[in-house]
Order: sequence, then C-alpha cells, then structure tokens
Amino acid sequence: MKVLSGEKTLALNVSVANKFTTRLSGLMFKKQISQQEGLMIPGCNWIHTFFMRFPIDVVYLDADYNIFSIDYSVSPWRFCLPRFRAKHVLELCAGSAGLLALKEGDNLKCIN
Repeated sequence: MKVLSGEKTLALNVSVANKFTTRLSGLMFKKQISQQEGLMIPGCNWIHTFFMRFPIDVVYLDADYNIFSIDYSVSPWRFCLPRFRAKHVLELCAGSAGLLALKEGDNLKCIN
C-alpha cells in the first residue's frame, strides 16, 4: 500500500497488520526494515518494542488518519504509553518520520 500525506505521495511501502498473527508479531524478531517500509496497525493505541532488534518511529493516528503524536527512535524493550485518541499506529524505521517530513496535523491516506 502507498501512503499520501496531503498532496504528496510518500515513498513508503506499508504492510497492514489486520490479522491476529500479524498484529501479534508486528515487527518483533525482524532484523531490520528499510526507511521505505512501515507497518500500519489498525485499531491500536499503544505498542511495545519487546523482542525488537532496532529502534522505530511510532506515528499515532486518529480515526481520520490525522497524525496527532509521534514518538521518535523508540528503543527496543520499551513500552509506549497508550494514546487514548489513537485509532491506528504506524511503525517506521527510526528516522523515517523525519526523512518523510511527517508532522502533527498531517493527514495520511492509504491507497493500494
């Protein structure tokens, strides 16, 4: 899936964790992901980085896919506190949110 931010198409290949097994495993046990990859977790308002081998940027989205919070470079073996407004979470390789110029208030649209 591709992601649009405003009128700009982001160079980002996003997988969607919409099954129990993909939600359970997420990015755990992966050696690394590229800065052009991400994982969207719908219906999620918090994450942990247990069993992860690399830091990630965590983008919190409301029901309309508006970014309202970003945690940068979350290290492995950490909890991110729940964001009760969040309806979706986008996990990216650390540094990707900055490289993609994502910021609070941006609206993301996912297209196939």
